[in-house]
Amino acid sequence: MGRIKVLIEEEQEILRDTYRNILEGEPSMEVVGVGDGTCIDGGDKDAIEAMLLGAEPDVILLGTKLVQSGIIRGLEAIRTDFPNIGVVLLSAHYDAEGIGRLKGFARKSTRGAYLLKYSISTAREVIRVVRDVAQGQIILDPQVFAGLIQDSDISDSSLSDLTARETEVLGWLAMGYKNTAIAQTLCLEPKTVERHISNIFGKLCNGASQVKHPRVEVTLAYLKASGQLNRETSNQN
Repeated sequence: MGRIKVLIEEEQEILRDTYRNILEGEPSMEVVGVGDGTCIDGGDKDAIEAMLLGAEPDVILLGTKLVQSGIIRGLEAIRTDFPNIGVVLLSAHYDAEGIGRLKGFARKSTRGAYLLKYSISTAREVIRVVRDVAQGQIILDPQVFAGLIQDSDISDSSLSDLTARETEVLGWLAMGYKNTAIAQTLCLEPKTVERHISNIFGKLCNGASQVKHPRVEVTLAYLKASGQLNRETSNQN
């Protein structure tokens, strides 16, 4: 795979410059355009198509204050006409209405990320998220995940037994973070994270840890509950 081509669309000028400086300094990535996000936010399919045909990005880094309906229309247009382009959506604020708008889109997406901006604190994390999405992964912010699982078809999920903090820890665990990294991210003591993970295993594994690694088992539960993994397929594993 050659260099990952990234199109930056961010409302705030200071963040546009920050993302550009980070990604231009990464040898494996190439910034193919920088904008303020108004094209995607407008939801105009023709304008979006012209922009993407011109830039030919592998990943769009889209930053916004809130997930408005126009952004969802723009994302739908990208997914329909350019399904091979990954989208990293970074939102400054989390609200139930925005999560409601995102639910349908997130459940049908095959690649992309939705994270709260304050969840990413280092240049390395920005690069990691862009690279992971380019490779086809789906990444959800733990708080976003907590909102997405509040859905009728998974209301009986054992994930509903988790506390808010356990749900947050599970989100980072499912993204591949080690215990020490989760502790640093959430400003917790490593032993506290270990206790939360032990509680998560106890609530979600149901004895499956005898044949499967509990970390894998709870990650599968996370992916299934957030709609990122087909339930029938996961039950066969």
